[in-house]
Amino acid sequence: MSLLAIRGIYENGVVHPLEPLPDICQSEVIITFLVDEPTNDFETLRQRYITAAIERADYQKLRDKTYSGTIPDCPGVVAFRETLTECQRELVSVLRDWILVKRRRGVPIPVIDGVDLNEAENG
Repeated sequence: MSLLAIRGIYENGVVHPLEPLPDICQSEVIITFLVDEPTNDFETLRQRYITAAIERADYQKLRDKTYSGTIPDCPGVVAFRETLTECQRELVSVLRDWILVKRRRGVPIPVIDGVDLNEAENG
């Protein structure tokens, strides 16, 4: 037996490889999760907000076979990428930046699933 490491994304109980797989029909796997640990209350609240917002995301496969992603509750949060997985990752990145810009400018952020970032400290 030998060990082969391949990067992937775990989503809803399914692992999506990010690299080409060798000819393997079945294999035992060990999944290691990398988790960003919140550093303060705002970080915890922001992570809850991002999770809630991404659950509402809308993804479309475009005519050119690429993907677009939007979050209806967050106007202007849009991502375009070659694969669905890349699009999902980009959408999270865009959402993080969107939150930062809204907070710095004092622009209200929509409340999603009861998570309100508008009054949160240390943002």
